[in-house]
Amino acid sequence: MNTPPLVTALLSAALLSTAFTATTTPHTTVSPAPSVSPAPAAAAGSLPPAVVRGAQALVPEGADWDPHRRAFVIGSALHGTVSLVDARGRVRTLASPPGLVSTFGVRVDAARQRLLTAYSDPGMGTAGTPGTRGRLSGLAILDLRSGRLLRKVPLDLGPGPHGANDVALDPAGRAYVTDSLTGTVYRVDLRGRVSVVVRDGRLAGVGGAPGLNGVVWHPDGHLIVGQYGSGRFYRVFPHSHHRRVGEVALDRPVVGADGMTVRPDGSLLVVANALAAPGGRATVWVLESKDGWRTAHVECEAGPWADAAPTAAVPTPYGVYVLDGGLDTLGGPEPAGFVLRRFGPPE
Repeated sequence: MNTPPLVTALLSAALLSTAFTATTTPHTTVSPAPSVSPAPAAAAGSLPPAVVRGAQALVPEGADWDPHRRAFVIGSALHGTVSLVDARGRVRTLASPPGLVSTFGVRVDAARQRLLTAYSDPGMGTAGTPGTRGRLSGLAILDLRSGRLLRKVPLDLGPGPHGANDVALDPAGRAYVTDSLTGTVYRVDLRGRVSVVVRDGRLAGVGGAPGLNGVVWHPDGHLIVGQYGSGRFYRVFPHSHHRRVGEVALDRPVVGADGMTVRPDGSLLVVANALAAPGGRATVWVLESKDGWRTAHVECEAGPWADAAPTAAVPTPYGVYVLDGGLDTLGGPEPAGFVLRRFGPPE
């Protein structure tokens, strides 16, 4: 089966919300073992295994952690669903709203009991049609307890094709959604009102490759976004009336940059892969900045990762779990199950 071009353009859609704590020396390359340091004794009784495997072929690209259920929450590029995963890898569907086709970035808003997921149709979902492919794009807002659909927010403004990818939240609950194909960052407020924060050619995909991918909210009051194909990063200022985008000057590009998060110490953790990026590698990177993300350098790279196509990482009380949903198997006869592999010690 040949992979459709639009599928290739969105194979690396990712959402990441994690924090990784490790002791490293500057510019260190490490190769993580399949298992890592155990949790402290206080948490050992309920410690999930280092590797959580799900046999179900959902092809999740994004994931997060539900602190109330103490379970993972994953999307599905194949079915457009949102599911819960326990420590044994058992899957239970939480929500299957009609018309989402493929769900990508997933974000749990525990404070407001909401679950947000970016959805689109890049051509891999079982419910896709010629009318939705490359056109369907939006943000679904669900009730975290019941999975009930609260609101579907279309994000297909302007000329297409479109591909909603990742989502981040600011402290006020406003959501920021990346569109990998148009280089757009949308803002969705608590009432579902949409505005364009930025649309910039530097963030758009080129030659069928994805562009804008991961997004995080920085405590200093701005976003950091990654450009998958070029490996470049940008600060985006959603509240500025003047300069909206500024490139972060890196000491080297992080090609294939997918999901990412700001760590408690202010550094940026980035999950990278080679799904649709020549020169990309399955690696976890840590970037550090000393000047407010005007410039940054690679502090640590951990790779090659044990799984071939990592796209997201999930912070839990038991450590960070990196998701490989099997996106690299979409061109084969049968998609594989998913893997959540622990990386780093508990926080």
